[in-house]
Amino acid sequence: MRIIDQRIKVKDFPLMERGEEAFFGYIVSVGLFVDWEDEDHFVYADFYYNGKYTRYNLPQDDDLVSQLQRRVFDNIRELHCTDHSGFSTKIWIERLPDGQWNTFLP
Repeated sequence: MRIIDQRIKVKDFPLMERGEEAFFGYIVSVGLFVDWEDEDHFVYADFYYNGKYTRYNLPQDDDLVSQLQRRVFDNIRELHCTDHSGFSTKIWIERLPDGQWNTFLP
């Protein structure tokens, strides 16, 4: 049995201004946090790079969440369906001038 004991600080998503972009690392999960007692629900994404996990509270944007989910699936497919022992989808995220989001590979 594997036990994952996570205590990860959830950071605010850093890219809020149009025209900003940043490198985030390997996208490893997109999830939903639910706290019924405090009604604290939010969608998050976990990134891994240089031995460190970073969790961000995502903006309320279905397109960004969908793009990140596709990138996670790319890593899952690579991990399970190839001869590789890992995955390689590291991503940058940019906020476009029109306010939309774009995830891209370095």
